[in-house]
Amino acid sequence: MHEPEELGVKPYWLLKEALQKTGRVGIAKVSFQRREHLGCLRAFDDILVLHTMHYDNEILSRAELTHPKPKATEAELDMAVSLVKAMAKQFKPGDYRDDYRDALEKVVEAKVSGARIVAPAAPKAEEIGDLMAALRASIKAAKEPALR
Repeated sequence: MHEPEELGVKPYWLLKEALQKTGRVGIAKVSFQRREHLGCLRAFDDILVLHTMHYDNEILSRAELTHPKPKATEAELDMAVSLVKAMAKQFKPGDYRDDYRDALEKVVEAKVSGARIVAPAAPKAEEIGDLMAALRASIKAAKEPALR
């Protein structure tokens, strides 16, 4: 999260107020992660929020998408709904960590200290045998507070 520097406080505030009063958003190009991104800038309470967006060439049209509709039983759908309900909770950003960044920092620290870096083996994809059993196990795990 960033705040405007002293010189930018007034323009920042004016833009935020103008967007709020007009009910509009701003479209912006921003650079981070060594590339240019498209963004939507909107006023939210007393701050400006930037949502990253996709360029047109990064989005498949609906016509290009396949819409598979596998055969599923009513019981499987009910079980999937139960799983979603069991896993639902209030979103708290502090509950989430950037595991990739943490792992990368460990690799950098190890490299700096002279340790030999060995890439882990890629996990093997496992086929789900009994979907209902897998859904039941997931619901059970989601309901156990110790696993949350």
